[in-house]
Amino acid sequence: MTGGVYYGVLHHGFLFLDDGRYVEQNPRVLSGLSWPGVLWALKSTDLSNWHPLTWLSHMLDTELFGPEAAGRHAVNLLLHVLNTVVLFWVLQRMTGALWRSGFVAALFALHPCHVESVAWISARKDVLSTFFWLVTIGLYAEHASKPGSARYLAALLTFALALMAKPMGVTLPLLLLLLDYWPLGRLQLESVRSWARALIEKIPFFALSLLSSIVTIYAPLQSGALRSLESFSLGDRIGNALTSYASYIGKTLWPWPLAIFYPHRGTAPLLTVAAAAMLLLVLSGVVIRWRQRHPYLLVGWLWYLVTLLPVIGLLQVGAQAMADRYTYVPLIGLFLAVTWGVADLARLRHGSERLLVTLAAGVLAVCSILTWHQLGLWQDTATLFMHAARVTERNDFAYVVLGRHFQQQRDSDQAIHYFSEAIRANPENASAWTDLGNIYRRQGETSEAARHYRKALRADAHFYRAHHVLGSLLREQGDLDAAIQHYRRALESLPSHLPSHTDLGIALVRRGSYAEAIREFRTVLRLNPDANAHYNLGNALLISGDAPAAMPLLEQAVRLNPDHPMARQQLQKARRRALLR
Repeated sequence: MTGGVYYGVLHHGFLFLDDGRYVEQNPRVLSGLSWPGVLWALKSTDLSNWHPLTWLSHMLDTELFGPEAAGRHAVNLLLHVLNTVVLFWVLQRMTGALWRSGFVAALFALHPCHVESVAWISARKDVLSTFFWLVTIGLYAEHASKPGSARYLAALLTFALALMAKPMGVTLPLLLLLLDYWPLGRLQLESVRSWARALIEKIPFFALSLLSSIVTIYAPLQSGALRSLESFSLGDRIGNALTSYASYIGKTLWPWPLAIFYPHRGTAPLLTVAAAAMLLLVLSGVVIRWRQRHPYLLVGWLWYLVTLLPVIGLLQVGAQAMADRYTYVPLIGLFLAVTWGVADLARLRHGSERLLVTLAAGVLAVCSILTWHQLGLWQDTATLFMHAARVTERNDFAYVVLGRHFQQQRDSDQAIHYFSEAIRANPENASAWTDLGNIYRRQGETSEAARHYRKALRADAHFYRAHHVLGSLLREQGDLDAAIQHYRRALESLPSHLPSHTDLGIALVRRGSYAEAIREFRTVLRLNPDANAHYNLGNALLISGDAPAAMPLLEQAVRLNPDHPMARQQLQKARRRALLR
């Protein structure tokens, strides 16, 4: 049934948002599996994440299906189906409740909130990490029933693989403690000895979570994706976390409409935050009070709260308030609590079994219809983001993506329209001002372009892209000192921005500051040793008078790219100068 509902995804293509960087235009991925690729995946923190297993899965897709999208969508769908099967096996193995476990697995398979994780190629990390995450729980449950080092070590291994696909699984050790309480019955809440034994057993799992957390925080710090308190205060983050917890519950019960992006509006209305906090407190009080008679309520509720914690926005990455893909694992807890609770309630009423079956069938039918409809919105970038702009308020992010999409399609009029809509929705959107300036620059309207770049910097004085493009415009106009200043401001905001390092080096060469230029080009070569990096450093050394040092770099540039327009010419010049010496 899951395959039938999701079948349409096999005809979808790539999306503009992230699919290009993950797959469609990523030379590492499109090169397929190789030892250099494996080493890169293990070291890379590209796209603000360390997830080598996800990168390797995309490379394997290239080996199996080539550069096309259909096979990649099929793998996402296959992993979702496997996750459904493994979830059913794990729940049935731990609880012995066949039909309840089956219904939870069916809800997981068909709930509309999970479309984003399945239909988006860039969300491969969700379905892949969840597979290993669920297998870890299954292996741990086997170890709990028949303790043995082999099962325990296997569970540690699969947990490590889950973290290498997506670090959101860092909360699994806490979840294992919950499962020790119910349904495994290995933890007595009032027993210190029981707690001590359970915690000691989880130390290796906590150690893996700690390592993953350190890397996870480091990666967005390097890329500039981790938002500082200047962007969203601690109070804003807490308010957004509380309202998001409540909103996810609402979307679980009524998953319409859904959007790929929900804008973060900073300070939420106090009344909204208070209502969300009250809802969470009331539900928490109920499950704690009923924990002895209905322990599954406590486990399901804490499953939801704990597994959402890494992405609830206390450490803000990106500009979204929440995301449907974040619910892929957490909603299992709500499904479990509600399913077991309704089933227990039905047992108290004689003859209610038929009504319960009818209700379950109706819920799954509605979920299937909504999921099928939601899946249709993911057919292309324009459909998906136009829908997001319609169903959310002042969604400047959606308008920016639409503008870039139409810019890529060479439809400048539509691109200008959507960038302008983004600015109307949020005049402080530095990205929209910059992108609009880029269009005017390509059209030859350099003064208009510079005006938009400066408006971007008035909106955000630290926006590295605006500094970079304004620097490039000034360099083209011959104002090297001003260009160099903007490149350096860009690198203050994002030290790893290779285009700024490269263009700063080029400007420094033109100004005659060869030693500084060589330092910049060495930085680029260390971070990305491609043909251009070798050429730029070799050329700077040649111009500075060091032809012998330039020659091996220019030779490597030619080896890496035999068609490089300038490398052969400069290599011949370096050889002549070396002979003259």
